[in-house]
Amino acid sequence: MEVDNAFYRLPERAVFESWRIRTQEDFCVVVKASRYLTHIKGLCDPAEPVARLMERARGVGDKLGPILLQLPPTMHDAALLDDCLGCFLHDAGRTSYDVRLAVEPRHESWWAPEVRAVLECRGAELSLG
Repeated sequence: MEVDNAFYRLPERAVFESWRIRTQEDFCVVVKASRYLTHIKGLCDPAEPVARLMERARGVGDKLGPILLQLPPTMHDAALLDDCLGCFLHDAGRTSYDVRLAVEPRHESWWAPEVRAVLECRGAELSLG
């Protein structure tokens, strides 16, 4: 299940906890990162929004699947993406939040060697939407 509503308005932790309780044992929840982080802030100053997202999303416990960052089509900045993904990471591809990361670029300008290098370095997967 992809939690798309987190993109529009990040639910409180109690909502994520209720999903953990109400879903079957082998259920996987993919959470789309808030548009506040990806579109409004444009990936700038990501530490606080990432921490808030993860504090709440961890409410689903071991049912938490990848965090999906859907990138705005009007932006292309591999350095900002690198900084943002780094907020999820502890060191060399290991996430401090113990979560997988997926990135969905929405414009052909994102299909560039420097973006691929960032994804590989940060251990993030490419999502084709």
